[in-house]
Amino acid sequence: MKGLTQPPILPEQAIGWYTDQLIQLTTKEPQVTLVLFNVFHMVQPSGTLFQPSMLFRVIQQLLTCPLWFST
Repeated sequence: MKGLTQPPILPEQAIGWYTDQLIQLTTKEPQVTLVLFNVFHMVQPSGTLFQPSMLFRVIQQLLTCPLWFST
């Protein structure tokens, strides 16, 4: 089974990193919390996580938060 015996490939690592950033944002952004909740519960499609408003919040977090705080 892929992933159990091989390390994750770059796209999988990128999606994991992005998801980690979104989870960090849930502590201070109620809208991100709601979208993530809805995607996890299959109320909204997963593509919702990659809408410009969500991408902007992740980029904004990276610019305002020291790199050693991000995962």
